[in-house]
Amino acid sequence: VSWLFDNDFCNFSKWHVCLRVGLAYNRGTLGKRVVHTTIPDRFFSEKHGVAPPGHVSVTVTSSTVSTIIEHHTIPARDLSPANPTSTGQFCLILKGALQGEIHRINKCQTKKSPKGVVLEDGTQLPLRDVCLVIAA
Repeated sequence: VSWLFDNDFCNFSKWHVCLRVGLAYNRGTLGKRVVHTTIPDRFFSEKHGVAPPGHVSVTVTSSTVSTIIEHHTIPARDLSPANPTSTGQFCLILKGALQGEIHRINKCQTKKSPKGVVLEDGTQLPLRDVCLVIAA
């Protein structure tokens, strides 16, 4: 997720980037969970302050009480892009001519091959080339 550290990649202050947390972080407590970058600054949170180098500030809904928001500062090596799961969501394009752009998903195919998304303009992209984002 080196693109997360490039301020020119996209307008990170207006979008929560959704990421999956690897099992190596915190003994796997957030394994397979989707976290969201903090905004307007993905390297700062009210709770933890400035994130250490190579870390990203994220939030996630508590696994036990859905009204509680947990704040974490996670090493980038333990994060990977979260795939979109349905039509109507927005995605950040990670590779190719549209890299860094955010588009609405017209069709999302996650169960059968080829796994990927179709953007509103008809562009087809594999899931590995996109990351789910949520408007601020």
